Amino acid sequence: MERKKLLFFLYNRWHDPLLQSNIILFINELAILKNADIAIITFEDPKNLMSTDELQSLKTNLKNRNIILHTLKWHFGKNLFVKFIDLLSGFFKVLYLVKFKGYNKVISLGSIAGSFIYIYSIILRYKYYLYQYEPHSEYSIDNNIWSKKSAQFKVLNWLEKKSAKNAAVISSGTDSMRDRLANFGFKAKFFKLTSVVNDLKFNFSNEKRNAIRNQFNIRLDAKIFIYPGKLGDLYCTCDQIVTLIKSYVRMDDKIHFLIISPQFNELNNLIREVKLLHRCTIIPPVNHNELPAFLSSADIGIVAVNSGLSKKFITNIKVGEYLCSGLPYLICEGVSEDYIIAEKYKVGIVIKSFTENEYIESYKQINELLLEPKDLIVNRCRSVGIEFRGFTNQNAQFVKAISCL
Repeated sequence: MERKKLLFFLYNRWHDPLLQSNIILFINELAILKNADIAIITFEDPKNLMSTDELQSLKTNLKNRNIILHTLKWHFGKNLFVKFIDLLSGFFKVLYLVKFKGYNKVISLGSIAGSFIYIYSIILRYKYYLYQYEPHSEYSIDNNIWSKKSAQFKVLNWLEKKSAKNAAVISSGTDSMRDRLANFGFKAKFFKLTSVVNDLKFNFSNEKRNAIRNQFNIRLDAKIFIYPGKLGDLYCTCDQIVTLIKSYVRMDDKIHFLIISPQFNELNNLIREVKLLHRCTIIPPVNHNELPAFLSSADIGIVAVNSGLSKKFITNIKVGEYLCSGLPYLICEGVSEDYIIAEKYKVGIVIKSFTENEYIESYKQINELLLEPKDLIVNRCRSVGIEFRGFTNQNAQFVKAISCL
């Protein structure tokens, strides 16, 4: 592959797990190949800024690997004016890097970043690659965040289509997205790339399994359901999770819930009201490097995404982390291709919706799955995780996609 100057435009903060457990893995591998000059733009949250020393150390470390990091300020809010501020600050940085530093191949992560680089490309005339392209505007409709009449939906939906139509390369995680783009007549080269996982980092450890259980005073024979992530907006609400907890603990006195979420205070209050704190461990987010130990401690992971017409396009990063950690998962029908994989390879339980009747219907299957020997479950899940989400397989596709820019 000829030497290229690659600019990664990431509308996320540097320490966002979506970056560190996803596209940063690919960037690090590109740096090892030493056949590209790489620049990265991130948007940092003023409430979670790195210290000056930490940022300088990070930039120095990256520069030693021929990666230049540029950080911009992220502005909180969902209205169009706030996004315009970020759009403008991003434009001037991209303008500088494209016109004065020669970075003429641009890669984005996600819908909003993809919309930004499409708008910039009208003026700056570069080729771009939409990595992990998904219809986030439609997710917002399915989750009742926006209405179809709202300005936010209309603008983002239009930009999503325009950015795809004018892209040189697109990757997404499902055949459904491949088919949609083909039906739209878009000419970009398409690569099927699901959300990736570092399968060396995410691995089962019996020692860490017992350590986490002992740390949080969870019985060693407990059947732990785990969910690490946000609640609300694009994910299940806290109320839905409370109903899920109430339903399953009523059916089995060995079931325990381990929830790791920014919404831990709200969830703790709701669980206290229903007097089930003794059946739950609810804590704030942990460092992403600590997450594999927590997943090892569990027996089944929760994919907290509701069904919806647009959800067939999603590729949930947690599924890969669950599987490579030897963990089966609970998922709604119609979510990505992961619900198909769950049933086909016996690595998960599929429900129609996050409702009490579905929990009752699914309990027998869950119990039968968890009665299997733990090492058998771990090996089966991990094998499937590496095949469909493992870094080695996904990286080969990513390198091919970059070569098409």
